[in-house]
Amino acid sequence: MKKIIVYAMAIASIAAVSCNKIETQAPVTSEGKYSITATIDNSDTKTAYDADGKFSWVANDQIKVMVYSQSDASKTANFYRFNADETGTTVSFTCTGTPDWTAYARTGYAVYPSDLALGGTEGAYTVTLPDSYTLTGSDFLSALKVPMIGTQVEPDKYSFKTAVGLLKVTLTNVPVAARKLVLKTGDKLAGAFTLDAENGLLMSTGAADATSVITINFPQQTAGSTINVFVPVPVGTISAGATFEVQQSDGTVIKATPATAKAITIERNHVLPLPAISVEDWVSLGTGMYMDDHGFYYLGISGRSADDYASVTVEKHATEAGRYRISAPYASCPDVDTYLADASAYLYIDTKDGDIVANHAYKYNNDSKIMFDAPYWGYDALYHNSRIIKYASDGITPANIQLAPYYYDFVNANCAQNPKIEIVFPGSTPMLAGTFNYANGASATYDSGSINVNISNSYITAVKVVAAASVAAGVTALESDGSDIYSFTATGSQTATLTDGEYYLVYKVETNGHGFTYKYSDKFTVSSKTEIPLTAAMVSVNVDAGDKDGHIYDGNGYASLVDNDITTFWHTPYYSASDIEYYKTYGYFTDITGTPYEYTDLNPTYGAYIDIDLGTSKTVTNFEYRACLRNGSSDFPKHVIVYTSADNSTWNKVGESENICSGTAAGEWITPIQCSGSAARYIRFSIISNTSDKDLRDPSAQGCTHLAEIKIYE
Repeated sequence: MKKIIVYAMAIASIAAVSCNKIETQAPVTSEGKYSITATIDNSDTKTAYDADGKFSWVANDQIKVMVYSQSDASKTANFYRFNADETGTTVSFTCTGTPDWTAYARTGYAVYPSDLALGGTEGAYTVTLPDSYTLTGSDFLSALKVPMIGTQVEPDKYSFKTAVGLLKVTLTNVPVAARKLVLKTGDKLAGAFTLDAENGLLMSTGAADATSVITINFPQQTAGSTINVFVPVPVGTISAGATFEVQQSDGTVIKATPATAKAITIERNHVLPLPAISVEDWVSLGTGMYMDDHGFYYLGISGRSADDYASVTVEKHATEAGRYRISAPYASCPDVDTYLADASAYLYIDTKDGDIVANHAYKYNNDSKIMFDAPYWGYDALYHNSRIIKYASDGITPANIQLAPYYYDFVNANCAQNPKIEIVFPGSTPMLAGTFNYANGASATYDSGSINVNISNSYITAVKVVAAASVAAGVTALESDGSDIYSFTATGSQTATLTDGEYYLVYKVETNGHGFTYKYSDKFTVSSKTEIPLTAAMVSVNVDAGDKDGHIYDGNGYASLVDNDITTFWHTPYYSASDIEYYKTYGYFTDITGTPYEYTDLNPTYGAYIDIDLGTSKTVTNFEYRACLRNGSSDFPKHVIVYTSADNSTWNKVGESENICSGTAAGEWITPIQCSGSAARYIRFSIISNTSDKDLRDPSAQGCTHLAEIKIYE
């Protein structure tokens, strides 16, 4: 076979017959030893074997040539041992002494390995299969020493075939503690089986006391390893209900499979691959670090430093890509462990497209305070502060993650405006050794190809910005002080121009004595585009509270959408429950002066919409608009759909955003809606819902919305 390593087994063996010098039928070597030739017949080896290599002998392999005493009328089995002289599929084996072929005759059989027990008499010889195998090295198939039976084809030549079939069990995510694979079934797996040179050792011929368990001991593995373990099984059928267990060296079960639903057929010379078994759902990546600045802040503890990072085990999920968990971060996190969370609790995180991180299933104070993946209300909601901020060298595994926790105690609302938690993966170094609660004094946005940075607090020493093709590249650029960095240090608003391309806006807020924080935008596109001039004559709306038949309800009317003045705004009517009841009774509404006017229905398909007649056919690339100043963040458009039409009748959807104004402050341009489609003359800007989640297609929902300016580009 392949390299064979002797395993330790407690098997009762038949006493070896001494090699006394008598007449011999076997060739005599130059050293006066007696030899035979043994061939491994791989002719019917199945494809599954081929994947693991064909069997061959290795020098010093040992076989038993079965004999019986000529004076024993019952012809009880006995044996001579022979050692392989070389490596190969056909090699010579030499007896260390001289076989007595006068006193002992050959049965016509030989077995491998030599520590298999033999028994029985002529016509009913038996071979005992062990119930335990011990593997060494990394080539488990070779180390297994698969039992084989040899038949005598000439006086000095034997041909060997495997006596059993093999189950190939792939174990994935193997922990360090795993040391055994155990097959359990109600069938005969180990013990004395009748020797059948043609069919192998048949399960049906096993002794009455045959065991139904086989244990494969394997060496310690590196955490998270994948290994193939082979289990020798007598030929026959393993009944439904069999199970596999992965155990520690003391027999403690780490993973047990469900019982098999169907029978398994075992064929001689055949390796049967079984479905892989993931030993652990979670695999340790090693020791990392954890800092909860939110916990320190909440408890009023100051003076944090690198010493306040907790050492934690970071684990990844075995089968679900992008899932990680932090083992009991508060078990050793200084000062905050006993108050904020159960010391045994895990912090679970999911990494998603765009490097966004969702932290979930982790709770404070018996569920009274819960961490979420989004900041509270409008604070930096566009800039997802729960992010992977640095990757390991493989570009897949995080190196550092910052989380922005939002907690709510059901009595007093509070929020974390900026990243408060850092997770340092094994092999990386901390980035936020000090307090990082001060980045809310800086912001960075983009508008029509420009980065706009505003610094509003004196404790912010710098804002470094790069518009990166990927988040990972952005962090690298920010840390390398490359030429693509825009660095801002002055208080107030500043700008820098971007070239065309697709970007993340990545910026780093540095504070005086309080560490630094990264923030990121969604991906956006900067393209060469031309603004289309708009006039009031080109614009119409289906609802307008600003100028309704000469009456003022609220706002300045739809003309304010294109007057280049963000202090004027268009507003839709707001119908309260009492307004609707009034209308049902009297058939009209009254404006804020008490003057009656007729009710205008919101469109059941398009909600509140703005139509624009471009005069000629154009291809629109972007919509941008400013929000109304009057009501802050209340009732901004949320779900918006852009349509185009060639005839002002048939409308085709060319762009959509379902959360377009999340986090937008009054007076800011929102993220452009990317539009596609063929050229068209008419554009419909359809507002389906507002940020209060009121459906603007349904008047009874009592919803309204508003805008200050609108721009489109070709």
